[in-house]
Amino acid sequence: MNRLRWRLLELCPELERSVERGALNRARVLDRLDRRLRKLPAGARVRVAREQVVQLRSLTRQIEALHRELGELVKAHRPKLAELGCGALTAAILIGDTTGGSTASNDEDDPPPARSGGSRQQPTTY
Repeated sequence: MNRLRWRLLELCPELERSVERGALNRARVLDRLDRRLRKLPAGARVRVAREQVVQLRSLTRQIEALHRELGELVKAHRPKLAELGCGALTAAILIGDTTGGSTASNDEDDPPPARSGGSRQQPTTY
């Protein structure tokens, strides 16, 4: 997104200024940008900017699809979180944190704790 903003600034500063912060994930904004870029004189920079718009549009669709899927999974496994108004991403993080999230079968497979500096503490024998 930042690269597209820089490209827009090079090509047409007023076009870049017209795009609100955080708006490059909205289909309507991307459509407007694409229409305005088509009106600019053809060139490599314009072509690259239009390709970036296409890529952003595709990534936005993928993100939205994953978000919907995550929401469905949360509703299926922890419907109370959704009822309480918890967003899909936050609910998924809470579920992952509270269910352990580890698939390791025993302690040997677990990584060492972060506080031990990467090595397991040896038991002290007296």
